Amino acid sequence: MIYKEQLERRLDPYYYQPKFISTINGLHRIHYPLQQLGSLISTVVNSVDIRKYTQHGVPYIRVGYGRDEGVDLTNVKYVKASGKLQVKGSIKSGDVLITHK
Repeated sequence: MIYKEQLERRLDPYYYQPKFISTINGLHRIHYPLQQLGSLISTVVNSVDIRKYTQHGVPYIRVGYGRDEGVDLTNVKYVKASGKLQVKGSIKSGDVLITHK
């Protein structure tokens, strides 16, 4: 049960599930300051979606490669290097990859 004084400015009931409340409470107990993700990033880019793979080229990181400990490139697919990929789809050290699946 959520009491009125526990409500934030959010109206979506999904946010107030016990598993999320527990996670938020745990975050408040750590010894690091909490910050909004938007204050830590400079740009958000929705990368390119490519379905035409090649035998050689640029490694193409797909959603399914994401693991808790990093990116699994065991069965990596390759794509042809194009201008569109180089502008929107390049990653570098320090980048954070977020997947929606």
